[in-house]
Amino acid sequence: TPQVELTVLERKILHLIKNNSKISRREIAQALEISEDTVKEYIRKLRQKKVLKRIGKTRAGYWGVLIKEDKDGNR
Repeated sequence: TPQVELTVLERKILHLIKNNSKISRREIAQALEISEDTVKEYIRKLRQKKVLKRIGKTRAGYWGVLIKEDKDGNR
């Protein structure tokens, strides 16, 4: 399988989502001290890279991470 290049911020967002698949954009923004708009943009990029998938609808849904990382956060 080809490697997907992830930025440091993308890896941090994925880490938070792996720990809580129902985490909100607001919670991610607060945890990383970035804006919700930045979170929205990075989630869009992660979905385009086929690394992240939304399962279900809006509030009832959750995030599915489609890649595995090693203990250092590398794919």
